[in-house]
Amino acid sequence: MSLKLLVTQAEIIGAALKAVRQGLDAWLVTIVEITGSLPRPLGSMMVYSEMATLGSVSGGCVEECLIERLQLGEFPAGTARLTKYGVDADDNERYGLPCGGKLTLLVEALGARDEPWLQELHATLVARHFVERAIKLEPYHCSLNTTSMSNSPAVAWQQTCGVHRLGPEHRLVLIGAGQLAETLSALALQMEYQIIVLDPRQDKVDEWRGPDVSVQVLRGIDQLAGYADSHTSLITLTHDRDIDDNALFAAADMPYTFIGALGSRRTSANRSSRLRARGLSEEALARIHAPVGIDIGSKTPMEIAVSILAQLTQLKRGAMSQSAHSCLSVA
Repeated sequence: MSLKLLVTQAEIIGAALKAVRQGLDAWLVTIVEITGSLPRPLGSMMVYSEMATLGSVSGGCVEECLIERLQLGEFPAGTARLTKYGVDADDNERYGLPCGGKLTLLVEALGARDEPWLQELHATLVARHFVERAIKLEPYHCSLNTTSMSNSPAVAWQQTCGVHRLGPEHRLVLIGAGQLAETLSALALQMEYQIIVLDPRQDKVDEWRGPDVSVQVLRGIDQLAGYADSHTSLITLTHDRDIDDNALFAAADMPYTFIGALGSRRTSANRSSRLRARGLSEEALARIHAPVGIDIGSKTPMEIAVSILAQLTQLKRGAMSQSAHSCLSVA
């Protein structure tokens, strides 16, 4: 059974819900403690059942070992238990963990009684809202509470109980289905962004050769409005003046957390003049980062993609304004 790594929290919980509804054994695995450097961050999840294996807690051999233990019945239905990996040098070598890296996993053996909270959690994540799970081990119990966005750790764990905070992953809406969008999508997926590519040109959509992401014909501003929220960035990439101008003019007044536009400084200045002539306010114009990306002298599609993701990473890690940091941080 193949392991699909780059999936959303909603997809993982949805897979668990589907398995439980069909009466199948299912296990939800979450990283609740980390020591040292590890491939997956705190709060990462994986679900395993006969139907599907989604997500990752290490990106390697830990999953294989854990699935063997699940199949052998080490974690019986209706229980939640902790298990550790990387406790010694042999563990690090066996599971491919960085030297000194240790992780504690919470393994929840799900059943029919868990369907109500799984259903509520799935609906909340699909709606891109923040939520926290309060989990108790003995006896196993999980409850949900709504929460506002914060920079708190994804998991706060204390021996036999803890809180797991979940929320919307950051999205990238890319205007233009060309080579740069293909390259940027491939890199952004590895950084766990959700990708939506929009292009009004049907031929460009049909010619897409990039990774398996959502690629759609852009038919109107309603599509742009439908994706606009405080956890989504929009970047125009087409080099087509009309397409980029129209998208930026519409999006500048929408609640995207970041708006960027490809182009040289001269191109960006000319674009600003055109948008200003169309009636876009100075406040809205100031929201458009152009030229998009950190100035590293990039020329090739890969270099430009790196510069764009570097700028978004800089924002996520708080190197710029605290308000932008709050918007781009995950739960």
